[in-house]
Amino acid sequence: DYHALITGPAPGMDGPQALTLAGIGAFRHIGLVDPYGLFPPVGTGPDAFAIEIPDGPETHLEAMRAASPKKFKNWRRLQNRLAELGPLRFDQSRSRDDLDALLTWKSEQFDRTGLQDVLRPLWVRALMTDLFQTDTPHFRGLMLTLHAGDTLVGGHFGVFGQGTYHPWIASTNPSLANLSPGNAFLDQAIRAMPRLGIAAYDLGPGHDHYKQPWASIRKQVGVGLTLVEGQGRGLMTLGSTAWASGADAPLAKVRRRLDHIAAIDPTPTGRALALVHAMRAIPRRLAPGGSVEG
Repeated sequence: DYHALITGPAPGMDGPQALTLAGIGAFRHIGLVDPYGLFPPVGTGPDAFAIEIPDGPETHLEAMRAASPKKFKNWRRLQNRLAELGPLRFDQSRSRDDLDALLTWKSEQFDRTGLQDVLRPLWVRALMTDLFQTDTPHFRGLMLTLHAGDTLVGGHFGVFGQGTYHPWIASTNPSLANLSPGNAFLDQAIRAMPRLGIAAYDLGPGHDHYKQPWASIRKQVGVGLTLVEGQGRGLMTLGSTAWASGADAPLAKVRRRLDHIAAIDPTPTGRALALVHAMRAIPRRLAPGGSVEG
């Protein structure tokens, strides 16, 4: 969700110099966080959203209800229907079965919507397992789940540290899609934030229609392509205005898919298979009103 060069205010180098030292000729960023201005100016991307509730969960939820009473009433109605399956239970989970379910549902969503399955490569699965097992005083993997009785409704899995939680994986039970499980999850997550020690619930950029109603914080991130002098010139066409204009332009969608393949799967076989999958998904991805990335 985010790209950044992690430094203090005066690291002694700028972004392009850091890329040169790392042997990177081109750096495409769709969520650049650059508080010290180390990178050349880039365009503004979609807002990122976060939930902070200094006045408590009930105050935040009441403000949401007042802003969108009909929408909030419908969410409550659907949440009550979920509760008919059993009492709603929201908490952190250490169950590997819950994690496997979340990852499986996410992979199925990628396949269903024609997106690149970023969970397919073995190194990604190993990273998720390692994060799931990481638990230190300052940083740990955190999985939050919502159950209705014995039924897993959905969950978030990601990184937690210093009071900030940023989920990497968000998925819900596809058999419950008609009951808006994602909104029920966020409602319960907000109520549980004080109990879980979460001061900021960082939802990341994009998907305004889903995240904006729940968020209390909006922040801008940068979108662009940084080329190191004398390197990456073969990518200039990919970064041109015609290629990149419009987040939902056909060429922009193809560009994002190629970026995902190159970044996610380092093996020639994996990249070849991903490219075949991408070709098969083109009709779904380029169709008017096609699915959005998530």
